[in-house]
Amino acid sequence: MAENRSFARDWQLLKLTRDWKPKDRSNEIVQRLLAENDPTVTAHIDAILKDMAKKDATDILKRMHSQMDKTTLIEGILLISGIAYDTQSDGQDKRYMIRKAVKPAEANGVFDVNMNAVYLRSFIETIAPESEILDRGDHFTLLMKE
Repeated sequence: MAENRSFARDWQLLKLTRDWKPKDRSNEIVQRLLAENDPTVTAHIDAILKDMAKKDATDILKRMHSQMDKTTLIEGILLISGIAYDTQSDGQDKRYMIRKAVKPAEANGVFDVNMNAVYLRSFIETIAPESEILDRGDHFTLLMKE
């Protein structure tokens, strides 16, 4: 480091430390890549999201009691994540209508709206592989046995 010490230099460094706010740029990078709409990039991001979701779901399953009800587990994850859903039951099947998009205020910067659906679907498939997931455009319909 240079030995150049002066009041002017120290003042500039002080101003720099007050004005410069380092931040995580990864979200901006991903947003720009998604905006390009390149199918290869999108496929790579989707593969990473699926892998992340499977790992997260597997980790949760390892920590939970073996008798933990999967519907309760999925509802808990949806509630904690702020993902809107509705339920219906006919006594045999429980039907969840899960909104794919998360409003930016609800998302806490975790996922882009386009990435949320990929992650969520893979997560649910790992938690409850016996369930059926129907893609309904703006939401998933998840069918689970009660």
